[in-house]
Amino acid sequence: MRLVRQEGYLLPMVIMILLVSFIVGFATLNIGLFERNHANRRLDREAAFYLAEAGLQRACAHLQNDFNWQPEPGSLPLGVGEFEVIRQDQGQEIKLISTGRVRSQREQIELNLEVSDGLQAG
Repeated sequence: MRLVRQEGYLLPMVIMILLVSFIVGFATLNIGLFERNHANRRLDREAAFYLAEAGLQRACAHLQNDFNWQPEPGSLPLGVGEFEVIRQDQGQEIKLISTGRVRSQREQIELNLEVSDGLQAG
């Protein structure tokens, strides 16, 4: 009967297990970082949307008090970002365009207001 010597088989097995563990760990880390970045961008995009909505609400409140109100040029800071409102008079309509920005994310909302009889656009 011949005995087969099995010396040295443990080291390659340990190296393979370590290599597989390293690959799984690295992949998990990359997926986690990607998900975190995606969640942060989504949060910034939602905040930009709400900033744009706040700009429209502010513009509507000003228009209720003064029909000839014109938005300030440039952006106004609010919270973690800024918003900008643009007014465009188009015959019997007023078009308000509000843009919210948070870091690299930008959202834009448009609102068309119909001018009722007795009021004049300025």
